[in-house]
Amino acid sequence: MAYPVSRKLTRMSGSYGPRQPIRLPDGSLTPAWHGGVDFTPLRSGSRLPVYAVGAGTVVIADRTTSPSDFSGMDIGIRLADRSIWWYGHLSRVDVNVGQRVRDGQQIGLMGATGRVTGVHLHLERHWPALNVETDPWPYIEHELWVLYVIAIAPTILISTYVDVLDPMHAVGMSFGFAVAFSSVVLLAKRTTPARPLVRRISHTSFWLVISGFSLFVYGYLALTAGLSLRFLSIFEVYDVREDYAEVLAGAGLLGYLVSPQANVVNPIIMAAGIYSRRWWLVGLGVIGQLVLYSGTGLKSILFSMLAVVILAFIFRANLRPRGILLLGGASGLIAVTAWVNIVQGSVVWSSLFARRFLITPARLSSHYVEFYSAN
Repeated sequence: MAYPVSRKLTRMSGSYGPRQPIRLPDGSLTPAWHGGVDFTPLRSGSRLPVYAVGAGTVVIADRTTSPSDFSGMDIGIRLADRSIWWYGHLSRVDVNVGQRVRDGQQIGLMGATGRVTGVHLHLERHWPALNVETDPWPYIEHELWVLYVIAIAPTILISTYVDVLDPMHAVGMSFGFAVAFSSVVLLAKRTTPARPLVRRISHTSFWLVISGFSLFVYGYLALTAGLSLRFLSIFEVYDVREDYAEVLAGAGLLGYLVSPQANVVNPIIMAAGIYSRRWWLVGLGVIGQLVLYSGTGLKSILFSMLAVVILAFIFRANLRPRGILLLGGASGLIAVTAWVNIVQGSVVWSSLFARRFLITPARLSSHYVEFYSAN
């Protein structure tokens, strides 16, 4: 994603989340909740260019300048993922409703229109289908870091140790991944606007689809494997997994249903509950994951549930870790589990976390290269 303003000429002056109310020139106070992030020019009063963070369609192009209007001149751009990025308090709007814009395209100028204390850009990100807003900052800073931590770094570092490819091919694969990722980071840029792959649906329709799919998945699971809710120990999962494999032999459709339910639908339910503070949704998603874990023995379901809840709370609480901390956090987790193993005299925890963060991504990448090299 493109940065919304010049990095060299601005600073981030306001973060997403709770804040002390600010008294405006008219004597009124700003809300205690700040729904976006603010960027202020280093040179006070400078009306610097504002850029689209991603390719999309302009849905708002408001040139209202009345001080009674909270946001003043503002722009809304709907991206391919159906999120809407909203730019407020502008001094000039350079686009019109319905216009397609590319990432990095100038769309206006910073300003002080609306109820503000000075020149700045206010940036928000909204998800109309979920009826929630989210902190825009992680999406600007962290996308490539997440990809690097979960796939690229393990493949580069561990591929020669997983005994899938011969040493020369493993080194070549690692070098290829490093060059390809570096090229994406340094050189790649979208040249044409992204186009949505799906039709927009209403908030009600979205949740009807989520509910209908979930009912079908759990109903089919009840008919084929039965429903249970119990917490399996790490040592019990392998027996349950064998039973689940036998069920799949006679009901192959179940495997195609459990995966999207566990990896997409339930995380959406939990994340939507956390961001909207509807805790019953969080509980519903957690129970749904535990039922799937009890019936399949797949540890990834348990780990993903914890990861989704922890990350959602981190960003909801406005802790906003920098991208490098994602790499440090994964490395630190592996180091801590290694220390616990030394203290306990076992390999259980390293087997769980080191395998999940390092060995599994490298092994999967190696198998993909091996298969597609031969076919």
